[in-house]
Amino acid sequence: MLLRIEPATKSATRVQGEPLKTFGLVERDLQDILFRSLDRLLPDEELLLIAQSRSWQEEPDLMALDAHGRLYIFELKAWESRSENILQALRYGQIFGAHDYSALSNCSENSMRRGALFRKRTTRRSAVI
Repeated sequence: MLLRIEPATKSATRVQGEPLKTFGLVERDLQDILFRSLDRLLPDEELLLIAQSRSWQEEPDLMALDAHGRLYIFELKAWESRSENILQALRYGQIFGAHDYSALSNCSENSMRRGALFRKRTTRRSAVI
């Protein structure tokens, strides 16, 4: 949900957003953009991004840790949220919240390998253009 905040009146109104497809994007594109940009949106001292989901795996779209070691789970949707989306995020919290730092490190390594493959494919594709 997008809100327009009016400081003078201390009020908020809902703003209609544009669907991702308007920009030629799908949910996975948004996930990739956030994965590559989150460090500029939220400094590492606030949240350190540790993993991005892999295709066809039951994993949250993005996972991050704060300075106190608390795990943050991001589940992105290209449409308005529904109740089953909350259940999906809760399920990920149950699964990954039980992970110790070693298991989270493995998730991060898997994510980095996926990112390296993504960059290689993107570089190859852009070189052809």
